Amino acid sequence: MKRKFKFVPLASVAFVTLCAVSTWPAFRGFGFGILSNSRENAESARRIQQEAAQETGAQSDVTSCAYTFTSGNAQTYMKYCVTVNGNIVQFQSPLGVEDIKSAASSEGYGLCAAGENSYWDWAGAGAKNWGPATLLTQTATEVKIARTTTDGIWTLTQTITQNSSGRYAKIEMQLKNDTDVSQQGGFFMRWADVNADNSTINNLDATTISA
Repeated sequence: MKRKFKFVPLASVAFVTLCAVSTWPAFRGFGFGILSNSRENAESARRIQQEAAQETGAQSDVTSCAYTFTSGNAQTYMKYCVTVNGNIVQFQSPLGVEDIKSAASSEGYGLCAAGENSYWDWAGAGAKNWGPATLLTQTATEVKIARTTTDGIWTLTQTITQNSSGRYAKIEMQLKNDTDVSQQGGFFMRWADVNADNSTINNLDATTISA
């Protein structure tokens, strides 16, 4: 399974996806969902984060920047940072306009697999069933990170690449079955708790295949 995403500046705000952490959907293949940070949904977002954090304990809150990418200036400025686990927990563009960072920066990925297996890492909003991440390569414009689930079934490889001319970060994710057994199901998500223009109140929408 191989999917590509773009993280873009405020003008487009196209980086919002949600995979509910407590109720995984049935097997439907790959898809998108949306978290709308409007006033009426702000409490729901906080509840999701709290539930995830309660389930995952000490490993859940990994929001420190490990790899930082910066380009441009003023209106063309872009700065984003990636954690050791491949979460983007800060995205600023243009200069002074933050779109993700908060008290509990939350962005990441989740796999709703068949049966009772599920795996996610939303940075500040919790993590479950992922082992330690491994840095594969790092350059001035790209970082590549691999991570295997604690049961040894799946390995996710993320390649996050800076595009300074377009002011976006491209996320390419490859999910590999590490076993000799065909795995049933899977609903793979990329999600961000967007705080566009330093605001926690955002109204966003999308279809199941776009953001």
